[in-house]
Amino acid sequence: MVMKILVFFLFSFALQATPYELAEEYQRLSDKLFERYIHEEDSLLLGHHYVLKSCQSFPYYRSINPPTEGHPLMAKNLKDSLATVSRCLEKRDFKKPVLKTLSRLAEIIGSQQTKTLTCNYGITNSFFAVASDEEQGAHQDHGLPPHPSVIFDTNRIAGNWHLGMDEEGRQNAYNFYGGRIPLEDIISGMPHPLRKPNQNPSSLIFHEMTHWTGEKHFPKDHLDSVYLIQFCCFSHPQIPEEAREFSCRLLEDDQAWAPQEKERVEYLKKRGFFKKVKALKDLYHHQ
Repeated sequence: MVMKILVFFLFSFALQATPYELAEEYQRLSDKLFERYIHEEDSLLLGHHYVLKSCQSFPYYRSINPPTEGHPLMAKNLKDSLATVSRCLEKRDFKKPVLKTLSRLAEIIGSQQTKTLTCNYGITNSFFAVASDEEQGAHQDHGLPPHPSVIFDTNRIAGNWHLGMDEEGRQNAYNFYGGRIPLEDIISGMPHPLRKPNQNPSSLIFHEMTHWTGEKHFPKDHLDSVYLIQFCCFSHPQIPEEAREFSCRLLEDDQAWAPQEKERVEYLKKRGFFKKVKALKDLYHHQ
C-alpha cells in the first residue's frame, strides 16, 4: 500500500508540479547529493544512487600527464548542474510539457535506480557523450551500463584529434583542412587547433541526463527541449545572451507547446523555430 501511494504521488507530481515546486526539488536533489561520498578504487559513490566510474580523466583527456581528479570534478559538476536548473526554474515560466520532462528527470534522479556516469576516451570520437533512454535502455555498442546511464568521451570533450588515428587518417585530416593545419600538428589524442574543449561540463551532464526521460533531438512534432533547456539554463561562451534569452522565451511560449499538434507544428514552422534551434545547436558544437 505504501508503495502504491508513493507511485501515485510521483505520478501526480509529474503532472502538476509548478516551476517553484520543481525549483525546490532540484535544489533538494543538489543539497543531498553529497550525503553519500565514498571513494572506491575506480569509482565514486554519491547520494541518489549515483556511481561515477572510470572518469579519472574527466572532463578532458590528456595523452601526456592525464589528470586523476576527474571523479571529484564530475561530482561537483553534477551537483552544480542540479542547483543551476533550480535557479533557472525560479526565474522562468516554462510550459507544462517542459515541466513534465523536468519532473520526470527529477523522479529518476531521486529514485532507487542506480545511475551510472562513466567515461572512455575515444569511444565515440564524434559525440561528447551518449546517454541511455527509457525506450532503448543502454546502447550496448557504446558499452553503456544499464539505464539510466551516460558515457562521456573525454577525448572528444577536450577537443582532441581522434584517438587511434593512423598515418592514413592523419593524411586525410591534412587534406580535409586543405593544408591549413601542418601535418606535424595532427597527432592522435593531442589538441585539435580548430576545436576548443567543451566549456561547461555541468551543462553537458544535465543535457545527457535529460535523455533519460526519453526526450530525443529534433522531433518532428515539437521543439528540441533538451537543447533549449540547456541553452536557457546554462551559460556558454559561444551562445550570445540574446540567443540564450530566445531559448528561454521558446520554453515559455504557449503556442510553441500547445496540445494541438497540427496548430503547434504550423506555428513552429511558420516562424522558422525548428531551423533557429538547429542553428543554435550548430553554434554550440562548432565552438
